[in-house]
Formats: sequence, structure tokens, C-alpha cells
Amino acid sequence: MTAFVQVTLNRTTSDTFKVFKREVVTIKEVVECHLIAGGYDCLLKIRFTNMESYRLVLEKIGGLPAIAQISTYMVTEHIKEDSGVPFD
Repeated sequence: MTAFVQVTLNRTTSDTFKVFKREVVTIKEVVECHLIAGGYDCLLKIRFTNMESYRLVLEKIGGLPAIAQISTYMVTEHIKEDSGVPFD
């Protein structure tokens, strides 16, 4: 299963981002993490096997330093997934 998680940090200082980045990469279920300009700070793509494992991943993410808010969007169907445009 796949979900996208919007993360808003309670501070947007370079130290906060540095600590968040160091910690988020240790969560194996987080397969992508992007810093975003706009209404929230980071967009995570997570993979999990069932709702119980999803809840455990959310607990890990929620326990990261400086988390102010988390919003989750469950993927119901994969229409297109690839590794991007190849560079020559």
C-alpha cells in the first residue's frame, strides 16, 4: 500500500530541517521525502503492508522532532509509476 504524507514543521530553521532530514531517512517505510515550497514543509511517500503497519509508520513520523502537523492521503490506485525521464 502507498500513501503520501504532508508534514508541517513547527519551526523552519536550518537546524530544524537538518535534524528532520537526518531522522526521516532512518524510517525504511519512507521511500521518498521532498522539501516543498508552499502550504507545508515536506511531502513523504510511504509504503506499508496493511493498516496496522501504516499506524506504526505514522507513529514514527509523528515522533520526529519539530512536527507540527501531519496529513495523509491514501493511494487507491496506481495509474502511472516510473523512475522518471531518463537522462542521456
